Amino acid sequence: MQASILFVGNHQNVILSTRHELLEELKKEGYDIIVSIPDNLPEELRDERIAFVRNSISRFGTNPLSELKTVLALRKQIRQVNPNTVVTFTIKPNLYSLIACGRRYPVIANVTGLSAFLFKSGLVPSVISKIQNMMFKRAFCLFCQNRETYERFEHLGLKNIRLLPGSGVNVETIRYTEYPLYSGKIECTFVARVQKDKGYWEFIEASKRLPDWHFTVIGDGEDKTIVDAFKDCPNITYLGRLSHNETLKNVAASHVLILPSYHEGMANVILEAHALGRPVLTTNVAGCIDAIEDGKTGISFVRKSSDAVVDACNKFALLPWNEWKHMGIEGRRFVEENFDRRIVVDEYMKAIREAIGK
Repeated sequence: MQASILFVGNHQNVILSTRHELLEELKKEGYDIIVSIPDNLPEELRDERIAFVRNSISRFGTNPLSELKTVLALRKQIRQVNPNTVVTFTIKPNLYSLIACGRRYPVIANVTGLSAFLFKSGLVPSVISKIQNMMFKRAFCLFCQNRETYERFEHLGLKNIRLLPGSGVNVETIRYTEYPLYSGKIECTFVARVQKDKGYWEFIEASKRLPDWHFTVIGDGEDKTIVDAFKDCPNITYLGRLSHNETLKNVAASHVLILPSYHEGMANVILEAHALGRPVLTTNVAGCIDAIEDGKTGISFVRKSSDAVVDACNKFALLPWNEWKHMGIEGRRFVEENFDRRIVVDEYMKAIREAIGK
C-alpha cells in the first residue's frame, strides 16, 4: 500500500500559494494525498489524486471550549484518515495537529514566525504560547523559516529543527518582467492582510506625507477600521483580495513593493516581488530583512514608525530610475541564488521519506 500524507492548514491559500509544487512532487512519486482545511478545496487542487476533508480550525477563534472541540474533532479526523505522516503549517494547525496526533503519527511542522495570534490577549493565546515549545519537541521535524526563529528553538534545546529559505519562490513561473518607466508618480504596491501588525497605521500616516507616490493596496480587509481610513488618503487605491496572478500583475506594474510589517516568518510577497525584478522597502525585522539585501535589493527601516516609512520612501525617491531598475535586477539574482522553491520541496521530500521510514 502506498504511503499517505495528510496536510493540515487553516486557510486554502496556505496550501495553494506556497505548497503546490510539493503536492505535485508527491503525486509524481505516487503518494496518496489528503488535504484538511476549513474552507473548500481550491479549484486548482481538485484532482482525483488529492482527497479533501474539512476541519474546523479557526484562524481567530479564542473560545477555550470551541478550540478544545476543534482539537478533538481533528484527532478523530486524523485517526479516520490514518496517514503515514502529517504535514502542517502556521501556529494553530501546528499545535493542534501535534496534540491530536500524540505519539501515534509523525508530524512535520512549519513555524512561519511569531504569529499575530500569539500577540492577542486572552486565555487561549496565552496557553498556546506557553505550551508551544513543549509540543514542538514532539514533532518529527520542525521547519523554521528564518534564522531568528531557528536560533530561538535551538537555544531551547530542540534537536528536531531545520532551517528553510521561507516558502521559496517558483522562479520558473514567476519570471523577471520589464521595469516600468517613471512618469511623475512613484507606483508602490503593498500586499498583506489588512491588520495592524502589518504596519498599516504607520503606512497610512506616511502616505499623507508622500504626495508624489501612488500606493496600491492588496489584501483581505480584515480590519474594517483600517479599510475605512484608506478613504481619507487620495494616493491610496485599495483593491481588496485578488487572485495570485492578479496580485503579481499589480506588483509587476509598480516601481517598488512596501511591507512595513512588525513580524514575519519569511515574507513570501517580498521574495515574489524580487523574482519579478522589483526592489522592496521593508522593516528590519526577522523574515523581512532576511528576504532582501539591504541597500542592494531594497531599503530597510525600523518598525512602528511612520517617520521611518517616509524616510525610506524619500531615500528611494532620490535614487535615479536606472538605480531602481538595477535594485530589481539584483533582487531577482538574490532570489534565484537563495530562495528557489526547489530547495524547499527537496527538503520536505527528504523529511517525509525519513518520517515514513522511521
